[in-house]
Amino acid sequence: LLWLIALAAPPSPDRVIEGLQRSYDATNDLKADFEQVYTYKVGGLTKRSTGRIFVQKPGRMRFDYLTPNKRHFISDGQSFWVYEPDQAQAFQESLEGSQSTAILNLLLGGGDLKEDFVASLLAADEGGRVRLQLIPREPAGAFRRVVLTLDPNSYRVLGVEWEDPTGNGNRMRLSSLKANVGLPAEGFAFTPPPGTRVIKAPEAPR
Repeated sequence: LLWLIALAAPPSPDRVIEGLQRSYDATNDLKADFEQVYTYKVGGLTKRSTGRIFVQKPGRMRFDYLTPNKRHFISDGQSFWVYEPDQAQAFQESLEGSQSTAILNLLLGGGDLKEDFVASLLAADEGGRVRLQLIPREPAGAFRRVVLTLDPNSYRVLGVEWEDPTGNGNRMRLSSLKANVGLPAEGFAFTPPPGTRVIKAPEAPR
């Protein structure tokens, strides 16, 4: 009877983090479709976007937004680009100074979760998936809290919800996820097309 109770008991935050770390260690790259819903704190208005995501260790990322407007968020591991083809405009900054680095780390692993965050478990979602809340121990520019939705067996990340410092909400759900498919590194390179206006962020003081 005690054995059956132990099986039915929900996992502890430490156990979930250990499973998540094993998933990170076993993943070199991944690709997926995504649906993102951004909720504005003022007025509660929402904006829905869809697209595809590609991530590769170390530090490479590509978000191709397909609807409602085409946009591309691309990192080659050093530089971070935001390209808006409809506006013929590209924004460039160092990956080290980008707020997207924090989300990239949570999708593919980076840093020490136990050291960097206070972790707690929330109620499972309607599909029985694990929901892990992480609150930064030190103030983070990208978010003040984040919730990861995880596969209960593999602990692979299936969704990310985060709240930025101003209180706006962001929810991203992944589908058709495939890992370790051998993504080519050149897929994370970006060269602005001719005629593109390039805006470079000022370098952070050293």
